[in-house]
Amino acid sequence: MTPYAVGRTPPVAAAAPRARSIRLPESARLFAAFAAIAVWTALVNLPTFGREDADDGFFLEAARLWTEGLPPYVATYDVKGPAGFTFLAAAAALLGPTLSTLKVLSIAASSLAATALYRIVQRYDRAAAVACVALYPVLMVVCGDVVYQTMNATLLVAFALAFAEPLDRRRAAAAGLAIGLACAIKQTCALDALAAAYVLWAKDAPRAERRRALAAFAFALPIAPAGFFLYYACRGDAGVFLADVVFAALRRNPDAPFAAALRAWAECLFPIAPALIVAAAAQPRAAEIEARFPLRAVAVWLGLELAGLAAQKAGCSVYVTPLVAPALIIAAIAVSARFGAERPRRRAAALVAFAAAVLWTAMAGRGAAVLAKTPALDYALLDQIKAAVDATGPRPDDRLLTINGSAFANIVADLRPPTPYFHWAHILCDFPGAGLPALAADLAAKPRYVVFENPDRRPTCEPAAYANAIDAALAAGYALAAEGRTPQSRFRLFERAR
Repeated sequence: MTPYAVGRTPPVAAAAPRARSIRLPESARLFAAFAAIAVWTALVNLPTFGREDADDGFFLEAARLWTEGLPPYVATYDVKGPAGFTFLAAAAALLGPTLSTLKVLSIAASSLAATALYRIVQRYDRAAAVACVALYPVLMVVCGDVVYQTMNATLLVAFALAFAEPLDRRRAAAAGLAIGLACAIKQTCALDALAAAYVLWAKDAPRAERRRALAAFAFALPIAPAGFFLYYACRGDAGVFLADVVFAALRRNPDAPFAAALRAWAECLFPIAPALIVAAAAQPRAAEIEARFPLRAVAVWLGLELAGLAAQKAGCSVYVTPLVAPALIIAAIAVSARFGAERPRRRAAALVAFAAAVLWTAMAGRGAAVLAKTPALDYALLDQIKAAVDATGPRPDDRLLTINGSAFANIVADLRPPTPYFHWAHILCDFPGAGLPALAADLAAKPRYVVFENPDRRPTCEPAAYANAIDAALAAGYALAAEGRTPQSRFRLFERAR
């Protein structure tokens, strides 16, 4: 072990006596940090607060259905775990199924995660901690979505507990519980469990004490996943739960070519490329940094996150979000250590330059596209859809299928989808466990309404067979009931022929 193993605060040189000052309790200082971080996070999110991400309508409809007693997998097909939908449903129950609800939940989750990140780093290097929390919310807006932000919040709370001193079984158990909750959001967080276990084991503590901490961690780890399984088993829905969360999830990107995977990794990782480059460049000075900071433990954490990204063959930009925290930690600590506390101005300038490089790659890699391609939610179009549906006299048991658009139409019309398959990518793309059979099931259910948004702008992933199936079903059993248009988009509403 190094002289200052994981969690050990390095000694501070004796300083001249200073005038007495009022020192706030640690809890009050942490709350003050959270408040400041929350304000910064809210400001960072303002440019995208009214913009609709591709999955937002799906998330909100899934949450709305659960508040009505219809949980995920029973009423909503997806391969992510149920804990993320739990957060969404709780937020929707409190604030309503609106886009603002998702944005508020994203800000709260990102603020909590950034505060935990600050907690991990500040006891070693306050300047590096400030750099990390200044960048983290920006990267979450660029790379993440609301579910991945809640996942990261649980992960970073778990790591803050694991890094905390002194080693304590109760904290280790709390870390295990938090990691288990993250695993119930995204299955690959099992790798984070290995990283947190390594952090606990690498502590500078007696072996017996570390064994007890790991036992407490391992005991608490499966509580959340087991609780969700029991919930579905008690409902009699364990089969559909396992089919979606386990078996369908394992079929994601199984045949993706290696070259395509490399291209996807490069695109996903580009926003945090400076952090990864600086982190890699710090390795020759690892022993020097390890003497004052638990570099090895964070490097193991980052390495396991990269393994998780590789296991998923990338495929989606949100997969990079778990990498953000460990990459920022290593890079900011390395930059700060390069200049040292005795040169605060140079250290501050170096951290600012590092932050500027990260911000540039984040915007060049994805941030500018987020602002350019993520549209503002078209409330005028939704109002027209609702008015068109209302004019036909809908009944509560009617169903509405949205094609080539978001489930916001279901929300404003207060009508459920015909089957659990209503995410546009699940029914218009070759998605594992869904795809053309899911689209066929939707059409076979003969919902009373079919809303077709932007019929001239189809997703690139849609095979011709899917478009032909939609056209044939509409021609055989539906009539055009209404059309509408706004400067941003347009729709067609089809009603089933009586």
